[in-house]
Amino acid sequence: TEFIVQAFAAPHSLYARDCTFPPEKAKALIRTWASHLPETSDPAHQMFTHITMWNSRYVNFPNLCFDCSPEQVEWFEAKVDEIAEAVGGGHCHSFSHSWFNQLLFEAG
Repeated sequence: TEFIVQAFAAPHSLYARDCTFPPEKAKALIRTWASHLPETSDPAHQMFTHITMWNSRYVNFPNLCFDCSPEQVEWFEAKVDEIAEAVGGGHCHSFSHSWFNQLLFEAG
């Protein structure tokens, strides 16, 4: 068995915009989010986006911008808000933190 691994330097900053929606908005969120994947997955935007659903009273739409310039953050926020507003009924908030804090959060 052979493993080939590529490593990258850890980002210096992360800018996040997380949105939550009630479960009845899940289908609309997935459709709207998927229609924007060609733009949001473009490496030039330095963005990571996904949707998480648990057996709970919300659907989470977390988004990260890695080492983004002010112009990239502006585009990032506008794109996340465009998706959220098209779906309706969500609540979004933004925050910044370190890569290490993100790793700790992801690990639970």
